[in-house]
Amino acid sequence: MKLYSNRPYFKTIILTWVFLLSMTGVAFAQSSEKLDYVALGDSLVAGYAPNGTIDKSYTDFIAVKLDGEGVLGDYRNFGVPGYTTDKVFADINPDNPVNANRIVAISNAEIITLDVGANDLLGMIRDPLFDPTQAPAAIKNVAGNIFKITSTLKGLNPNAKIYLMGYYNAFPYLPEEQQAQLIPLIKGFNQTVKGVADLKDSTGSTIATYVDTYTTMDKHLAKYLPEDNIHPDISGYRAIAKDFWDIIKVDFLRGVN
Repeated sequence: MKLYSNRPYFKTIILTWVFLLSMTGVAFAQSSEKLDYVALGDSLVAGYAPNGTIDKSYTDFIAVKLDGEGVLGDYRNFGVPGYTTDKVFADINPDNPVNANRIVAISNAEIITLDVGANDLLGMIRDPLFDPTQAPAAIKNVAGNIFKITSTLKGLNPNAKIYLMGYYNAFPYLPEEQQAQLIPLIKGFNQTVKGVADLKDSTGSTIATYVDTYTTMDKHLAKYLPEDNIHPDISGYRAIAKDFWDIIKVDFLRGVN
């Protein structure tokens, strides 16, 4: 007896079925295993809200998306308000036994997101005597620290995908003359961060993926940053999460909207 699978019309049915599944948005993970997710960084990772409380962060919304697709394994949020590049780097030092749990989580993660550097530059920007000519040297120093962080993460987990966030304009309410100095500084910082992400590791792959949030946030800054605050509200965190998700779903999932 011949198997039906040998018949041409059966093959047509199978191909049609696969096509229909792809059109309905069914997710296909690159691996049958769950995806562990680690979030590192400052108050934006912690979910600091305009009213001074800790609420949902963009990383929480990313985790919800992964969970909704049935692929979320372990999720660890290590964000701390006020954190600088030096503090994040200290927290991922494998030689410090205090970091043991964090190192294990990083070593097991498939996805790592990182936003850091704003607090390094914040004091300089807010200084009324701020000299823009000092900005390139300060940005270069912060970028060097971000490179150390991403390189360390790669050393701990060569297979993890690292997503490195660019910052939005957190000071849209400053006077125009200050905006004229500030916006080029933010864009210059983001371009430098992207340059770090685009550096190649020993395998020829980029050490991280840069995620632009400036463009999305800039469209609705008055909505996303209420009460003259540098931290976004829930809608702003959702917008940032979408910028990440649009890249993550391509890297790990197919057929997902």
